Amino acid sequence: MKTYPNKSILQRIHLLFTYTLFTLPILPKIVSNITIGIFVGLSLLISLTNKQKVFRVNYFIATAAIYFVLLASLFYSSNSEYALKKLGTLTPLLLLPLSFAVVPSVVIEYLRNHLKDFLKVYVGSIIILVLISLYMMLSNYDLDIILQGKRSFLHQLGLWNNIDSLYLSYHLSIATLVTGYLFFISKKSWKALGGSLVFIFLFSVLLYFSFKASIMRFY
Repeated sequence: MKTYPNKSILQRIHLLFTYTLFTLPILPKIVSNITIGIFVGLSLLISLTNKQKVFRVNYFIATAAIYFVLLASLFYSSNSEYALKKLGTLTPLLLLPLSFAVVPSVVIEYLRNHLKDFLKVYVGSIIILVLISLYMMLSNYDLDIILQGKRSFLHQLGLWNNIDSLYLSYHLSIATLVTGYLFFISKKSWKALGGSLVFIFLFSVLLYFSFKASIMRFY
């Protein structure tokens, strides 16, 4: 398995910020924006200092397609000011694919070989996010209201970082699927047991939000 050969300080910092990308859900928005900006800058710097320049055109087009579709929709929007503002908030959908498209192949191979580690960091960040949100809910509302209250009440909760319950449900869905994947590929029984417990916890919370926040229906 190839790894970073004699990792430089720049490459080590880049790897650190790669891990940090998987913790974005629990970071304040301004910290998330700074993290993404630094990661993009590091990726471009690594590309410039690499002797063999690369640009994965097909990968970039495929992964940034959503942003290009939204950009095209700008011409059909009746509210150009809102559309431009929205595109600004979705800039990471363009910058992150660009970052991974220009870094050397050895970096991409390293990231692929350590994908499980990055996924574990993401799941861990979602667990922290859920625990903080549950603590805030229990601190501000009676248990009866949380269990039996109307679904609309969840949309007004001041969850961690003011994240909407709908987006929390999205993260929960992804984290639950990732946990299931990690469970099935676990070769050690204690890891499988830990994965199953995490899966049950996340899936239970997801079920709660699916009923209360109505993630399958917008209204």
